[in-house]
Amino acid sequence: MVGPPLVTLQNAVNLAIPRHQVACGGQFSVVSNMKLEQTYRSAVTTYALFLCVLLLTNTVSAHDWHRHDGTSTPATVAAFTIPAAAGSEPVDSAAVARVAEPFSSFHDHDVRYHWDDTYFYVESNGMPAHEMFTGITSWQQQVALPQDYYGNNAWSIPMNPVVAQNPVMLDSNLFRGAVALAVNGIPVFNALNNRGDDTLLAGELDDFGGHAGRGDDYHYHIAPLHLVATVGIDQPIAFGLDGYPLYGLAEVDGSAVTGLDTLNGHDHDADYHYHATEEYPYIMAGMRGKVTVSNDQIEPQPRNTPVRSATSPLNGATITGFSSPQTNSYSLTYSLSGQDYAVSWSVDAATNDITFEFVDPGGSSTTETYTDAYNPRAAYASSALSFVRLGSGNARFTMTGEPGFGYQFESSVDSQTFDTFGFRLLDGTGTNTFDLESGAMSTYLRALGATAVTIAVTPASHNWIAPGATGSWDDGANWDAAGEEPEFNWDAVLDNSTLPTGQTVTVDADARVKSVEISGAAGSMTLDIQQGVTVTVTNGIEVLAGGILKGKGTLVGDLVNQSGNVDVGMPEPSTGVLFLIGIIAKGFYHRRYRQRHNLAHR
Repeated sequence: MVGPPLVTLQNAVNLAIPRHQVACGGQFSVVSNMKLEQTYRSAVTTYALFLCVLLLTNTVSAHDWHRHDGTSTPATVAAFTIPAAAGSEPVDSAAVARVAEPFSSFHDHDVRYHWDDTYFYVESNGMPAHEMFTGITSWQQQVALPQDYYGNNAWSIPMNPVVAQNPVMLDSNLFRGAVALAVNGIPVFNALNNRGDDTLLAGELDDFGGHAGRGDDYHYHIAPLHLVATVGIDQPIAFGLDGYPLYGLAEVDGSAVTGLDTLNGHDHDADYHYHATEEYPYIMAGMRGKVTVSNDQIEPQPRNTPVRSATSPLNGATITGFSSPQTNSYSLTYSLSGQDYAVSWSVDAATNDITFEFVDPGGSSTTETYTDAYNPRAAYASSALSFVRLGSGNARFTMTGEPGFGYQFESSVDSQTFDTFGFRLLDGTGTNTFDLESGAMSTYLRALGATAVTIAVTPASHNWIAPGATGSWDDGANWDAAGEEPEFNWDAVLDNSTLPTGQTVTVDADARVKSVEISGAAGSMTLDIQQGVTVTVTNGIEVLAGGILKGKGTLVGDLVNQSGNVDVGMPEPSTGVLFLIGIIAKGFYHRRYRQRHNLAHR
């Protein structure tokens, strides 16, 4: 899958501080000497890419993420963490994720999905993205038309497969309808046709293992192995209508497949699945899961209504070519008795008419038109991913799109490599809101199919300008952005180089900024963190000449430059108070303190 254009990151921070949150924008740019600039630019792209700035933790959303780990505790990846306050994952978390991920690879081809406690529902128009029909040497003159696999006629994959006491075998059953659904939304039928013959050996299949049936529907009869190139070797290429996945010719780790049972499947790493084979049965040989069979086909499954009456085999014909010059327009060529023929068909989306044109070797043509024969689904709602910073600094995301449908989210810490984060269902209004924490300063989130929004958040330097000798950190009047209290995207600069007398900035409430620089003239500039107060700095602390850092509180961050005075003035260890500096000095301060007080290492 291809994401949006990548962005160049500036001022990235290697953050090692737990439980902090990230807000994200589509593409970020850093603009100097500006406090905060937000611009929005929309463009349609496969994903919405969001570069994230650190925020504080505050979670209110219910936990409805569906992820592969399936644990009952909040899950974590390098980029994001589901807040602990959101609670445990749904019991079907891993089951949904396992099915949703491979189908998500075909979102661009209008494959959509949603789920409930019983089934995972897949919608598609039944038309593959690859060529069709070329290579068929036994043709019944059927061609494929878009199908109505939508709404109540969607495909249904059981969420909780139940092992059948007596598996239904495909060598003597299920000669009608599908037995599986490929992850590109195309059904997979029994490898044997309705006469009991191997469809591949009979010459009835094209180069991709499929053909059109009498319902004008395209379907495979062997494993669609070409899908491995899209979804990867570690993903299923189809799911049986009994709920069990079908993998390719190798295990998910690339190792050889061994120990297949009579159903062409096995338990591997405590997970039962089928495997494709290059010889019969090609797919599963029987249904391990319990299925309901009616009139020799699995139920439920979609129905299709053919446009043309059933056609007869054209003995001796070989399909030699296929093309799709534009959307809903198709053509094939075939040879018969040394002469070339052509068939073209198209769907008029404006009138819903379907027209066929048949061209003989001499160039003469005949047409057939079927009026109002196409029943398209209404267009899916456009989707977008946005975020807001709450007053507490939360990153609250809102996804909008098709009501009741599921969407895939991916995350990254470098904008180069994205990993699947999880899947969420939109509600009946087409929205879903959630909060996330971040495990890194530079964090990205993108949503499948979302419209991109660009938000530029520009941290800028804010200088301490109080004329008096003392001042409070959260007094906006003392900063060059009057009325603004220091916030997470600030570069806080405390400097009195132009003043002859010392100044003290007292921090008496928890604070969080991007960076801190303390410097001064001979009289010095002091940052005094009070006891019980925590100041978190994400992009480094500099105590330069003339600057003093002191106090009894806790400072979290990296001390990247120290030419000034770090004089913590802390109490004796017996008080049990956490000392200033904490982890920022990376051991420097603690070593110095032990030397000064002759303390043993603890």
